[in-house]
Amino acid sequence: MEFWNHLYQFIIPFNIKPVWAEAPLLPEHQHFTNGDTSCIWSKKGKWLGKPDLIANFEGVNAVIEIKTSNHPYTKSFDRRQFLKYGGFYSYAYASMQTAAYSQCWKECTGETIDAGIVINVMRDGLQMFVVEHPEMQLRLKNFRKLAKDYHAAH
Repeated sequence: MEFWNHLYQFIIPFNIKPVWAEAPLLPEHQHFTNGDTSCIWSKKGKWLGKPDLIANFEGVNAVIEIKTSNHPYTKSFDRRQFLKYGGFYSYAYASMQTAAYSQCWKECTGETIDAGIVINVMRDGLQMFVVEHPEMQLRLKNFRKLAKDYHAAH
C-alpha cells in the first residue's frame, strides 16, 4: 500500500475524466469487454492490450500507464553510466505501451490520443513523464518493429 499512497496524493489535484480504468467506463465502450476480460486491439498491427487508464487529463486525451519500481526511470541513457540503463529501459518500454495503446484506441474508437503519460510509483515518491506526439510516433515505430519481429518468430 505504501506505493499507492503516493499515487493517490499525487492525482487528487488534477482534473482527470477517465473513460477506461483497466476496463471501459462508458456505455459506448462496453463491447470491449467479454466476461471478466477487457482489451483494445490493433487489427493493423496485430496486437491487443489492457491499458491502465485512458482519460482526459487536464484537457489532454491521454493513455496513462502506471508502474511500480524500486528505482527511478529516466528518459535518456548515458552509456558511461551502464547501471542506470534499467531506468531508461523501463521508461522506454512503458512509453512504447502508451504509443501502442494509443494506436489501438484510435482504431477501435476513432478517438485521438494526444499524449502518453507514464507514472512510476516508488516507495519514496513518484515520477510522471509526458510522452508527447513526436516521441509517441518514435515509440510506436519501435513497438511495431517488436510486434513484427514477434509475429515473424511465432
